[in-house]
Amino acid sequence: MIQAGVEKVNMDIYDTFGKRVSANTIAVSEGLVNTVIDLRGELAAGMYVVSITAGEDTYTERLVIQP
Repeated sequence: MIQAGVEKVNMDIYDTFGKRVSANTIAVSEGLVNTVIDLRGELAAGMYVVSITAGEDTYTERLVIQP
């Protein structure tokens, strides 16, 4: 659940060198984020880090794009 009062979150995707390769802003609905991000094939196969910032909280996950 996202903190009360947060209306949008920022999602950044970084490559293994720390370069930001994608940035999106996603609306929060009733304290939840539920969306599909279409990367349109813009990311090459490999490992990435997804960072989501919601208010003062930051969440980080790994993302693997397979060929």
